[in-house]
Amino acid sequence: MTNTFTIRTATPSDFAILPALELNAAAAFAALDMTDIASLPPIGEQDYVTHQNSQHVLLAEMDERRVIGFCILREMDGQGYFRELGVAIDHAGQGVGRRLLDAAVQWARASSYDYLLLTTFEHVPFNAPFYERYGFVRLQPGDPFPALARQLRSERDGILGNYARVAMRYHL
Repeated sequence: MTNTFTIRTATPSDFAILPALELNAAAAFAALDMTDIASLPPIGEQDYVTHQNSQHVLLAEMDERRVIGFCILREMDGQGYFRELGVAIDHAGQGVGRRLLDAAVQWARASSYDYLLLTTFEHVPFNAPFYERYGFVRLQPGDPFPALARQLRSERDGILGNYARVAMRYHL
């Protein structure tokens, strides 16, 4: 059973811990023989500082103020965009990602978006299948999200493209 945790908005003083948490969470990809993904450099602290006014970062935090998960949200195509989700490897499978996703949906609704968008790995159990169980659907030809489609193409052209990628949307 997991310890209790809360979800809160990150503050600039939290940004320094996020790269290490991202690396820890990425270890889950190594277990799937996706070592090239697991070894990608994390988002740097300076990136959070630089973009703090254009993105929203949520944290999952244990009672003793240990951060065990995070998600990064911003706007894309006039909608909410779920840029990244990471959960500490020792807390994977304990509902942390689900609670962060719930909080992301609340943020998107409070921001008056119609959709929450994302790109993810198609066949990784804690990626596209997880989001589909939540209610996300795959981007369809003709969906009005050109920036999301460009993001997906860009990811497919880079190292992420070594694995099947999909774009998804969740109607709020």
